[in-house]
Amino acid sequence: MEEQNSKEVSFINTKELRNNEHCQLFTEFSDLVESTGSDELKITAEYASFTVLYKQENESIKKIFKSDITEKRLQADRERDNTFRGTANTVKGAKNHFNPVVSEAAERVGILFKSYGNVASKPYNEETAAIHTLLAELKGKYAADVKLLGLQEWVNELERKNNAFDLLMKARFSELEQRTELKAKEVRNEIDKVYQLIIKRINALMLIEKNPVHETFIRQWNARIKVYNDLLAQRKGRSNAKKDNDYDEED
Repeated sequence: MEEQNSKEVSFINTKELRNNEHCQLFTEFSDLVESTGSDELKITAEYASFTVLYKQENESIKKIFKSDITEKRLQADRERDNTFRGTANTVKGAKNHFNPVVSEAAERVGILFKSYGNVASKPYNEETAAIHTLLAELKGKYAADVKLLGLQEWVNELERKNNAFDLLMKARFSELEQRTELKAKEVRNEIDKVYQLIIKRINALMLIEKNPVHETFIRQWNARIKVYNDLLAQRKGRSNAKKDNDYDEED
């Protein structure tokens, strides 16, 4: 495996990386190319295009993270996620209630929550819609069970947090903020294409010339790629585990 890794650059799906991770990955790539030398790697022209796009991405990401509304939106999403989990966990706990009437109500509401899954892991708009529909059921068909479980305050708070987030999502960004987010997305797509061209060239040169410079570069870059691939794998594993286990019925 080590020998194979030294002959070809490992694959990484850069589209799955978050903005800050994507930018950090290419910061490390740039650092390694600079320390090795683009001339030595025979990628001078391609790397020149890469550096232009890298600077644009870096500037765009900084502007996005400095956006006040972006930070407020992230905080509002965290708050509604915590409220949703608190509501779901309260239902779970009530399944062990000494009063069978209460525990049976918890079982019924628990089935409802299980049908929705872990809505906190959904994309923004999907989560908003899912919580809206869930609340409608809790306040309608399951209103009696909600009262038995003493969930009214949780339900009201979840509705408040969901509405607060929805208002932030609907708030009109300034024209500059809209252009910045669009620019970041476009630049990411372009720099990914240039990166792939560079990698194809390095792999081809390694195959043809078997240059020790390329071999060392590939080995060092693959070590960095592994860190990000492990990160993506762990995130996917956690997401799948939540979907499977977070709201399972207790045996």
